[in-house]
Amino acid sequence: MDKMNKTGGEGAPDSSSQSRQSTLSISVLMAFALPSFVGSLMQGPTGGILTGIYAKHFGLSLSLIATVMLVCRLFDAFTDPLIGYLSDRTRSRFGRRKPWIVAGTALTIPAVYLLYAPPEGIGGTYFLVFYSLAFLAWTMTEIPTTAWFTELTGDYTDRARIVTYRTVVALIGALAFLAVPQLPIFETTEMTPEVLRFVAICVAFLLPVAVAIAVFKVPNGAVVGSAEPTSMRDLWASLKVNRPFQIFCLVFAVGGMAGGMNGALFFLYMDTHLLLGDKISLLLLPGVLLTLLAMPLWLAIIKKYGKQRAWATGAAISAVIGPLIVLLDPGPDALIPVLILSSFATLAGGAVAVAPAAMLADVIDYDILKSGSSRAGSFFAVFTLLAKANVALGGALAFIIIDLFGYDATSKVHSSTEVFGMNLAYVFIPTLLFLPAIWLIWHFPIDERRQSIIRRRIESLAERAARREADSETP
Repeated sequence: MDKMNKTGGEGAPDSSSQSRQSTLSISVLMAFALPSFVGSLMQGPTGGILTGIYAKHFGLSLSLIATVMLVCRLFDAFTDPLIGYLSDRTRSRFGRRKPWIVAGTALTIPAVYLLYAPPEGIGGTYFLVFYSLAFLAWTMTEIPTTAWFTELTGDYTDRARIVTYRTVVALIGALAFLAVPQLPIFETTEMTPEVLRFVAICVAFLLPVAVAIAVFKVPNGAVVGSAEPTSMRDLWASLKVNRPFQIFCLVFAVGGMAGGMNGALFFLYMDTHLLLGDKISLLLLPGVLLTLLAMPLWLAIIKKYGKQRAWATGAAISAVIGPLIVLLDPGPDALIPVLILSSFATLAGGAVAVAPAAMLADVIDYDILKSGSSRAGSFFAVFTLLAKANVALGGALAFIIIDLFGYDATSKVHSSTEVFGMNLAYVFIPTLLFLPAIWLIWHFPIDERRQSIIRRRIESLAERAARREADSETP
């Protein structure tokens, strides 16, 4: 454990003082969260809207879209762990994470524009190339950013505060995205290719500014544990014995599949089944506003009952509310019931937005205690890969199911067989998958008490190692 003494490999403050700091300044929290506004504005279309538009307006078949999503995840299987691993190994005057975030931002701008503003007559190859390129760019920023926040503080509640700030700012970005179709420059309030083009232009101007503020305002953070590079073999060996991480990944293997199915079909379900395509922004808006208002409540619940209890409760509420949508008949009369259901489901999702990232930071502390190495980037990369893979698999499975039932995405009149296939893929299967995930979350092994013990042991080992090193250097 002698390598535990290297806690300030980037000129960061000592880990013990860092972890005892109970709060981070609001200006630092806001600067760190600011890129999430643009990220949410930018990634708003990817939750089913982008694929729906490519199917509806550009004529790509559902099976082709499913294939592209799977191929893209295979590409991620190589790039995600590589970026996390290289981020952990990066050494620069700007720290380990910031160079990757800047590089990812530079790639994001052209990739997003070409994906969101395609020329006429594009096909599957175009969609595959720029879908993959955009996700690569987002990976280059998101994995280092999530690893970065674990190094800003070791406090159980402060980590939840950081994620809460990011989530609130991201929700404001989501509101901005939902407001775009309502602008008078568009002929309709529907989600159209013109809306995506406008979003891409906004991203090109806003993202560099937001990232620059974060990079220059927010410190690098403390590296607790060894900052020396570790091999992929050591990383893999550590993953195999890290039971909390395995449970965490299992939750997302099951829940991610469910979320992927639900998210991929949202646009088509609302537009081509319930015939509310011109009301999609309105459907999402109240839920986002309620979630913003509820974030202090969820943070208070986390402080009182723990992250896993809050997460499980939010997920359970969503699982109960979701299936009620199948009771609605298509048409204008469905608008108010859908507004109510989606608002409560999104409100409950506030816990799902905050708790997981903060819990994964605690899991990384467990790895630091066991291995003595700081590998947050690699852990977040493996987790991100698994989460994206299961979301993509869920989305691909959803498209395959509705395709098997003959669902026509270009039509607004469907047979009972088509409707059953849509409900099966959008509602019934995801709900069944959520149930075991909720049980696993509720019984997650690292709570606030255990995380505090882990942090104290890490700091104690680091202090003893530092004293031994100082004694050995004394003549």
